[in-house]
Amino acid sequence: MAWLRDLPPTARHPRPRWQVRYRDEAGRERSAGIYSTREAARAVKRRVERGDFDQDLQGPSLTASDLTEILLAACAGCVRRRPGGGLPLRQVMGC
Repeated sequence: MAWLRDLPPTARHPRPRWQVRYRDEAGRERSAGIYSTREAARAVKRRVERGDFDQDLQGPSLTASDLTEILLAACAGCVRRRPGGGLPLRQVMGC
């Protein structure tokens, strides 16, 4: 079972939005996303109720090796951009 929750306008999001909520297998309340139109939220709600939402709404997950690769690439880019003086950024960031 899924349901829509109205999200009132805020300073950051001045228009009304709709959130699709559902309960997972463990009974926890989860979000299937926030949508700017009621029609888009209803479409996702129907997908959640059919059980056709695993791949699209869960999103890709990163492994530890992916995160290490990203961090090393970021460190390498920062070291190249940093002017001389002080500790190399690799040592500061622990790379």
